[in-house]
Amino acid sequence: MAAARANERPQFKTAVDDLVVARTQILNIPAGALGVYPGLGPLPSASASVGQGNHNLFLASPTVEQPLTQLIKLRAARRATDANVRSSQADLRASENEVSLQVRQFYLQF
Repeated sequence: MAAARANERPQFKTAVDDLVVARTQILNIPAGALGVYPGLGPLPSASASVGQGNHNLFLASPTVEQPLTQLIKLRAARRATDANVRSSQADLRASENEVSLQVRQFYLQF
């Protein structure tokens, strides 16, 4: 019954991804490659190196799910199961009482 009740509660899930670039590159931009502008001079003014692919991306996405459409069916099924358990317990008590009565009648005959 505990498992049936657990299905009625929200489900917490977490997905984790670590994206790694397997190949890194270095982009070299020579001085003045982007042009020479009056008043500014060459752009970039010195050679520049730009590393690409050096960073990893880590994603974590926690979610909470509650299946609303199934909730009614789950509760009905749990209630039916609870009723069956109570019925079985009542049958067990009736059987125990019947055995107890027969034992007492047997002892009273002696």
